[in-house]
Amino acid sequence: MKRLFGWALILAALALATGSGSASTQLPVALPGRIVNTATGRPVAQANLRVSGSDRGALTNGEGRFTILGVDDVPPVRLVVEHPCFHTVQVELETSYYAPLEIGLPFREPRGPAGEPVPGACSVYRPAGR
Repeated sequence: MKRLFGWALILAALALATGSGSASTQLPVALPGRIVNTATGRPVAQANLRVSGSDRGALTNGEGRFTILGVDDVPPVRLVVEHPCFHTVQVELETSYYAPLEIGLPFREPRGPAGEPVPGACSVYRPAGR
């Protein structure tokens, strides 16, 4: 009888830990990844990421890597990625996602207030031939 009671406690603890799959039992997760220049494949430093509808976000490091902590794992999760040298990208994760993401940003020619090209701006990210 004691052995049966012990297994019942273990199963109850597992049920509480894993939850029923509803939003109220989901635990926040860490969302890791890397941002790259789509034209060159090189990392993009200081890209700003934010989870739409929340106060969660991160900046990429010099290797383009990021980790957003405390993301509610209730799909869909929408990420917005911004950088002054690239077009803004929105990514929607429709399922729980535990593998590191790799998100490409398309280069954007920097322009001044009158729409003129800004020489030298974003030269570190400029694809060859531009």
